[in-house]
Amino acid sequence: MNRSEVLTLSPDSRIKGVHRSHPSMDKSLLSCMTVNKITISLLIVLVVSIALFPLVWKPLDCKCPTKFSEENCQYANAYCWTRDLRDTDSVGQAWRDSVENVQFGQEFGPRVFVSFFVVAVLLLLPHYIKPESTIYLTAVFGTILAFLWLDFTLQTSFAKWGWHRFQQIWTHDSKTWHIFTQEKACNFKEPAVFYTVNAEDHEHTENSEDPEYTKNVDVLTLQCALTVNAWSEGMFLVLWVGLVLSGLFNFRKLVIAVFK
Repeated sequence: MNRSEVLTLSPDSRIKGVHRSHPSMDKSLLSCMTVNKITISLLIVLVVSIALFPLVWKPLDCKCPTKFSEENCQYANAYCWTRDLRDTDSVGQAWRDSVENVQFGQEFGPRVFVSFFVVAVLLLLPHYIKPESTIYLTAVFGTILAFLWLDFTLQTSFAKWGWHRFQQIWTHDSKTWHIFTQEKACNFKEPAVFYTVNAEDHEHTENSEDPEYTKNVDVLTLQCALTVNAWSEGMFLVLWVGLVLSGLFNFRKLVIAVFK
C-alpha cells in the first residue's frame, strides 16, 4: 500500500488547502435556500396575478343611486369606466378631475404592489444566490428601512396602510376595516329632480344662470370602488407582514455575523 492510499483510507487524514464543510451546515444552508426559492416563486405568482387581474375584471365598480334613471345610470357607468377622458356635455371639469383621480388610484395600486415585490425579492436575493453575502444583505436591509420610513413620513400608501391595518386587526375595529374606501367620483345631475313644486312657474329650460333653477339641482354622487384594490388588499397585508418578518430575520443574521 503506497502513501496516497494510506491518506485516502485514514479517517484522521487532513489534506492542506481542502475545505470540508460540516454536513449539518450544508443541510441547513440547503434548507434555507429551498425556502427562499419557494418564497420568491410565490411572490412571482402573486405579482403576475395582480398584473393580470385588471385585464379580466372591470377596474371600477360603480353603484348607481336609487334616484338614477336607467338611462343616466348607463351613461354614468360608461363615463366612470372610460380611461381615455374626453370633454363631455353634462359633466364639468371638476367631475373630470375627480374621475382622473380615481383612475390614478386604479393605476397606482398595482404599481405599489410591483415596487414592493421587487424590494422583497432584493431582500431575499442574498440567501437565494449567496447566503454569506453579509455586505449586500446589510445594504438591502438598510434600503428597506429607509424606504419604509420615507413612505411613512410622507404619509403615502404602503407603510401607512400596513400600520393602520395592524392597528385595526389588533383592536378588532370592523367599522374602519377597509383602508381602500370607495371613491366619491362621477357626480351627475338627475333631470327628474331639477325642479321644485313651483316648476310650473318656470320654463323647463336648462339655463344654469337661473337662480331658481340652480338652487334646486339635486347632485347625486356615484360611489366607485376600485375592485383591484379590494381584491389585492389581503395581498398587500401579506406582503407587508412578509417584509417585516424578512427584515427581522435578516437583522438577526446580521447580528450573529457581526458579533460571532
